[in-house]
Amino acid sequence: MIEDFWVREVVIQSGLWLNVASGLIGVLIALLILAPTSKLLSQVRSQPVGDRWDREDAKTQRRGDALREPSQDLCTLSSSPPEFIGGEEENFSLLESSGFYHGVSPRPLQKCLATTNENQTSAVLEIKYEECTAELKIANEQLQREIVERQKVEAELERSLALLQGTLESTGDGILATQNGETIVTFNRRFVEMFDIPEAVIELRSLTAVQPLMLEQFKDPELYLCQAKDLLAEADAQAYGVFALKDGRIFERYSLPQRLGENIVGRVCSFRDISHIWRIEHQLLEATAELQAIFGAFPDLYFRLDANGRIIDYQAGRESQAFLPEGQLLDCLLQDVFPPGVAERFLDAIAKVLKTKSLVAIEYSLPIQNLEKTFEGRFVPFQKSQVILIVRDITKRKRAEISLRNSEKRLRKQNRALASLAKSQTLNHGSLSAAVEEITAVAASILEVERAGVWLYNENCSQLRRLNLYDRNNGHNAETIEIAARDYPAYFAALAQERTIAAYDVSTDPRTQEYYRSDLGIQGMTSLLTAPIWLQGKMVGIVCHEHAGTKRKWGMEEQNFAVAIADLVSLALEASERRKSEEMIRYQANYDLLTGLPNKMLFNERLSQALAEAKSSQSMLGVMFLDLDRFKQINDTLGHLIGDRLLQGVTKRLVKCLRENDLIARWGGDEFTVLLPHIKSKDDAAKIAERILDALKPDLKIDGHHLHISSSIGIAIYPFDGTDSEILLKNADAALYRAKEQNRNNYQFYNSVMNSKASELLTVEHSLHEALEQQQFVVYYQPQVNTAAGKITQMEALVRWQHPQQGFMSPETFIPLAEENGLIIPIGEWVLKTACAQNKAWQNAGLPPISVAVNLSARQFQQPNLVDMVRRVLSETNLEPKLLELEITES
Repeated sequence: MIEDFWVREVVIQSGLWLNVASGLIGVLIALLILAPTSKLLSQVRSQPVGDRWDREDAKTQRRGDALREPSQDLCTLSSSPPEFIGGEEENFSLLESSGFYHGVSPRPLQKCLATTNENQTSAVLEIKYEECTAELKIANEQLQREIVERQKVEAELERSLALLQGTLESTGDGILATQNGETIVTFNRRFVEMFDIPEAVIELRSLTAVQPLMLEQFKDPELYLCQAKDLLAEADAQAYGVFALKDGRIFERYSLPQRLGENIVGRVCSFRDISHIWRIEHQLLEATAELQAIFGAFPDLYFRLDANGRIIDYQAGRESQAFLPEGQLLDCLLQDVFPPGVAERFLDAIAKVLKTKSLVAIEYSLPIQNLEKTFEGRFVPFQKSQVILIVRDITKRKRAEISLRNSEKRLRKQNRALASLAKSQTLNHGSLSAAVEEITAVAASILEVERAGVWLYNENCSQLRRLNLYDRNNGHNAETIEIAARDYPAYFAALAQERTIAAYDVSTDPRTQEYYRSDLGIQGMTSLLTAPIWLQGKMVGIVCHEHAGTKRKWGMEEQNFAVAIADLVSLALEASERRKSEEMIRYQANYDLLTGLPNKMLFNERLSQALAEAKSSQSMLGVMFLDLDRFKQINDTLGHLIGDRLLQGVTKRLVKCLRENDLIARWGGDEFTVLLPHIKSKDDAAKIAERILDALKPDLKIDGHHLHISSSIGIAIYPFDGTDSEILLKNADAALYRAKEQNRNNYQFYNSVMNSKASELLTVEHSLHEALEQQQFVVYYQPQVNTAAGKITQMEALVRWQHPQQGFMSPETFIPLAEENGLIIPIGEWVLKTACAQNKAWQNAGLPPISVAVNLSARQFQQPNLVDMVRRVLSETNLEPKLLELEITES
């Protein structure tokens, strides 16, 4: 790692000092070799110095350990020189090749020897020896000092390296040092953990082996590689990057060049996991964006102020409300932004807030864009010496308050007018026209409109008829005017919504444009307010208020007043209807209210008159009894409203089939009677009957239903089939039953045979009433068998009538009569109870449980208490509901 690099540098420096020391020792040894005396030789004999320093130098180069401190004086560390076998040059060459001098050139020694040979005196040699010894001692002392100093440096270096290594391992960042873009010089464990690099790979110290493992984890490895290539191209460049990993972590990387002196020897990269910081920054950005959006959405202005009124921060929801651009507001004083009077109030509020530490609110006005606007400022304390100011435009609210006060005044005025009208004798007891005139006059006065009129719908709401119009300039106008839905479809469609129409501009409002072009515009009307008139839960008309001049926006209290006026008109209509109802009572005594046809009483009266006239003129007349086929099914299925409208539609068609002097009456239900006076033969009656049958063939369209109806007709002719009204009607009724037996939708003339048949049917109908009381009905059970299993799976209950005189009677004989006269209801309940009780008895006898099927007629299903009746029968017989099956009969 990094400490190895520094150790190598120390070893190199140590080797230089070792070479110097070796050279000095070599000089000493050469002098000893050349000494002629044995005393000198004996003083310099010792362990070979060259060998020792060679070993020390080798140890230093291999391990970088500190040199051991010499324990002997350098003078006593002389070496035994090699034995000389030749001349001087050969001997020096031998010393040099043997490594004895250890890097110190022997040529100075050679020169010294030459000098020695010249003098050949021991005195001179001793002097030279002493000089060399002194020099060696000085060199040895210096070397000893330098060795001690170097040991201190090396110890300090070891401490620094240990501190550096501890720092690298204790940091939270991953450290990676490289050399030449290929070799990993050093790293820490955090780097290995961050990228989950196997130990075997990291020990290779190869960037080419580690980098692919790193790239696998980056979301965008190309980005990392691109930056790495740029750094290889520019060795002295610094780099910073943020990289996202596939597992969601975010790393930031700093890359710096590693310098040794002025040279770049490698690159150090630090990796830091900033995932949590990134998330916090992202959340902070989101919160900031959210806050900006909130400020943008709110209509308020936000100021953060200091105690002197200096604007520290400012936010505006809408640009139109900003007094100045944001850059011109920040760091400004309130006195520089607001008028003096407003600014002074602001400063007073700030002082009060800082003193009381509570909210202070003020209102003030400012001219903005040539309009006087009212604002509300709310001051709240913030931190120790700051204030938050929220400014809101309350101009609309203030205007609404003024409008509300004015509205209350108008409302009191309207209420007084309504109370006066409600007490009016004209409204309660006068004629309808007088009541409407009084109401419209008051309405026009209170609402300050040009005209007020009452319009009433026709029966099908396809037309509006003006009942009365009050004009403030011309008074009342009772001229009848009608407008039709086909001419003003948009206007009528809007009225059909059953709400008020408050049109500000009738010329552009799509609901009133058509009406404006043909009437309102011609009269100079600009605005319109209508309210519906309700009577007995039905919208019967409208009250229309027309305004001329400047276009008018109708307030809610004005709309409510219009509705109240319409209610007063409704009361007047109701009083009028009450008077009409008294007349209707008299009318209903002779006419059918639904169809408008004469009723039974009036028909009998007219028939008696016609018979008297026929007797006197000896002429013929015909009486028809007409019944609508299967009307009860339509009425029961689709409801009485559809049934009533069907009767009305049939009535219209029947009336068109008759002559001018003929009379048709509703006898009751779906039965009609027709009086045909002054006929010449049966053919005249037959032709009218055929016209009736043909008129009923087309279907009637009622509320989206296409209904087909036919009729059975019985005809009796005076004087052949009877001479009084009772007999004629009885015989016509008998002929009607004959027509029904002939598959309906036909007519039959009376003959004497029909009386016996009719008498028989009357007898059967009378016996039906007694049959239920006398328990003449019997229930038979028809099994349903599973032929494959050979088992009975279900029983069907069949009712039979055992007549005391006529024996068993077919259901086809008495069931239709029972359905017609309503006896099918109690008979059906008796059958249901009997079948359930019998099924329970079979179970009590030990037979396996099976279901029993009971037929119900359509008329029974129309009964509202059917479910309660079935529930009660099941409870009384203790039969499980799953063992009962109800079937609708084919009828």
